[in-house]
Amino acid sequence: MDRDETPPPAAPRAPLEIAVTNFGPISRGRFRVGPMTIFVGPNNSGKTYAALLAHSVLSCLFAGADPGSLAALVRERLKTPGFRRLVSDMGSLAASAASAGPAGVRIPPGLSGQACDLLASGLFARGLASALEGNFGVGPGSLVRAGARSSKIRISGRIAASITLSRGGRLTASLELPATQYGIASRAGKIAVSELKNGGRRKFFCHDPAVDGRIDRTLGELGMEENRGLWATVALYMKIEQLHLSRPGCSYYLPAGRSGILASRGIPRPDDGDGTGSGGRGPSARATGALSDAVALFHGVPAQGRPPPKNGKTVVAEMFGGSLMLPKPGRGPPKMAYRLNGTEIPLGLAPPGIAEAATFQLVQSGTSSSDVLVIEEPEAHLHPESQVRLAKHLARLVKAGTRVMVITHSDYLLERLSLLLKMSRLTPEQRQRLGYAPGDFLENADMSPYAFHALPRGGHAIREIEHSVADGILQEEFMRVTEHIYGEDAEVERMAAM
Repeated sequence: MDRDETPPPAAPRAPLEIAVTNFGPISRGRFRVGPMTIFVGPNNSGKTYAALLAHSVLSCLFAGADPGSLAALVRERLKTPGFRRLVSDMGSLAASAASAGPAGVRIPPGLSGQACDLLASGLFARGLASALEGNFGVGPGSLVRAGARSSKIRISGRIAASITLSRGGRLTASLELPATQYGIASRAGKIAVSELKNGGRRKFFCHDPAVDGRIDRTLGELGMEENRGLWATVALYMKIEQLHLSRPGCSYYLPAGRSGILASRGIPRPDDGDGTGSGGRGPSARATGALSDAVALFHGVPAQGRPPPKNGKTVVAEMFGGSLMLPKPGRGPPKMAYRLNGTEIPLGLAPPGIAEAATFQLVQSGTSSSDVLVIEEPEAHLHPESQVRLAKHLARLVKAGTRVMVITHSDYLLERLSLLLKMSRLTPEQRQRLGYAPGDFLENADMSPYAFHALPRGGHAIREIEHSVADGILQEEFMRVTEHIYGEDAEVERMAAM
């Protein structure tokens, strides 16, 4: 990489916002994927639909297009006059760049816009359709709300996108990327595309062998390795992808049955996503995309060997005492055990709550500050006291930089997260006196809590829950149920006294 070629900036902390209409049980609503996003509401109100949608979108944004997918789209686009003109124009620019010296030539904005419309939007649409089908187990058209013809999804944040799911099964997407000026130059017999800065000129262009390799494989799939215009077009797309569409990190979805996977089979291999040889991250009839991604997260932890958190005990130790024994890489079946007072118990024979806590300890060790973690019902199998303790570890993930999305039915968990929000007003010394580490708190900007509620005419809407460091998170969703039970209890007592 040349000395003035800087890597793309890390993904900004500004939250991604997703707005939906007529998606599964959701009639309308919007939500942010912030440092901590919380979904509460009745069963079958759309919480899982929204979370899996966010996971699918994020998975597409984190992953660059593979050469096979790019080649398939280019082959299809080459049948259209508009794309053939783009290839011809990029070929002419490449020829001009060969004699222009190291400064190269500017790519007109209209051509980069066409590359975005014809390639970037198409690849994003195909990737999202594949992710939705893998995560939901049905085609995108089946996710349109009953009685509606289409579902509209709007994404805003670092990039913007408008997505339509039609009941006929088609998914279309249009990307809106930040205005960027690109240039093209010839380096060592290869075509290089780069972002232009400082008045639209640069002295050097990046010659990245990894990009050349991806272009070679893409054009090799097409049998068009010598097509200079096509090479330049694909190189332009890859620069657009690098700057705006691909970022380090992963999105992981931990389904409610996660602890059962670990307890019954240990840590499955990535190529054995459900423990039965069904294929891991590749196409599989048994393991969905979300499940195979979670398996990949679990599998990577023993090999990474990351130390436990510095600001307190591990999840297993704090909740139950003892420790989680991880398998050593390459030594027999990847089974885990719970060790207490010198005795090791296979995780499959330990109480379900320990297996549940084990998943979060793996998450603490396996995620990075670039990742997003989506967790269904983190309170599953846990006594209220353990749920309260778990909230602190979720907050620690957030403070370490991992974005966390939680789907919960637990008033205990929500109440403790609310308390951690209020604790931002305390000093580190005051938090320590309460038995917390100095950094055990959440700020108002960290929190994005949402309630899913039924609409009079059917379907559900998403509403942001009021929250502040002074009052915490409004407990309206669970207070409504508590008040209903109290009212019935009072009526029973009144009738019994008659």
